[in-house]
Amino acid sequence: MSDTARLGAALATLAVRTWPALSVEARARVLPALDAFVATPSPARMVAAARALAEARRRTRGARIDALLGERVFARGVARLAEVAAVDDEARAQLLAQPHDAAAGRRLAVLAALLDAHAELAARLRSADATHVRIDEAERRVRPSR
Repeated sequence: MSDTARLGAALATLAVRTWPALSVEARARVLPALDAFVATPSPARMVAAARALAEARRRTRGARIDALLGERVFARGVARLAEVAAVDDEARAQLLAQPHDAAAGRRLAVLAALLDAHAELAARLRSADATHVRIDEAERRVRPSR
């Protein structure tokens, strides 16, 4: 078996293992490197094609992991928002209609925390033991008049 045939067999094995896991975009990025090896087989082109396959596999896996993580973070944000009673069903449906990614999930969690803080502050202001002292009255108590 010639060196070119061995390189081709090794690259074919790697491509057959990797190809099904790649996204359509990743496959399109890998094709020029594979075509270059097929057009002019050489060790350098084989290494370039193998690197392109490995990089595409790494990026595809990373994208899948990011999507799964984003979905989890979004689900946590939705759960946090579900605990807030101040959000009506229509507003909640609009908030849930956004893309299910990590950034949106973090925004939902922050919104829920802000709404909780607002509700807590409002409850404290409405409570019977809240002291409603104006600022100018408090200053008079601290500084005696002349």
